[in-house]
Parts: sequence; structure tokens; C-alpha cells
Amino acid sequence: EIGLNYYRLKIVDKNGSFIYSNIIQIKTNLKIEMVTKVKPNPFTGRVDVYLSLEYETQVQFHLFDFNGKRVYTKEVKGLKGFNLFTLENLEKLPTATYILKIVTAYNTLSEKIIKQ
Repeated sequence: EIGLNYYRLKIVDKNGSFIYSNIIQIKTNLKIEMVTKVKPNPFTGRVDVYLSLEYETQVQFHLFDFNGKRVYTKEVKGLKGFNLFTLENLEKLPTATYILKIVTAYNTLSEKIIKQ
């Protein structure tokens, strides 16, 4: 489950006696399973992002130049399972290497892409 989860072990001896370990807490987050593909790379005017999501969530795409300046943003609704998102109107970006940051409520992924 998302959030804090509590665990302890029951340690049983050969004679049947037992003790419990200390309780530990583990914080868990739901995550994007994987970016299947970002293509084409290098790109010219658009980029297709194939993304598999474990849960329905808002997905934000941010494109940063190597100075850390955000040059593109898009937010869409992602559905559970396989998704195809297209980032368009990238023709005017200068030829360079960029970082594509993909953000959901559960995780953040980064991918290096090149503009031709």
C-alpha cells in the first residue's frame, strides 16, 4: 500500500517458543513502471513517449536545456497501462542536448534527448 507500512517478524524456535522482532516502518510510493521508449532520439519537431503506468495519474513533461532552463512543458492525464504521449511544436528549439523530465504524483524520471 502507498504510505507508511509496519512490519515485524515472528521468530519461532525448534521447541515452539517464539518472540517478535521490533516493529519497523517502511514508506512506499507507487511508481511509473517504465518508460518503454522515447523516440525519435535525436528528434526534430516532435517526440513520442511510450509510457507504462501502474495507476491513472497526471503526467507532466518538462524539457530543460543544459543550463537548467525549462523550454517546454506539457501536462496530460495518464491512464493505467500503456500510454503514448506526443510532445509537439519543438521545431524552434536550438540544436542541443536536453533533459526530458517526466513527473507523476508517484515518481520522476529523466531522459537525455538530442535536438537535431
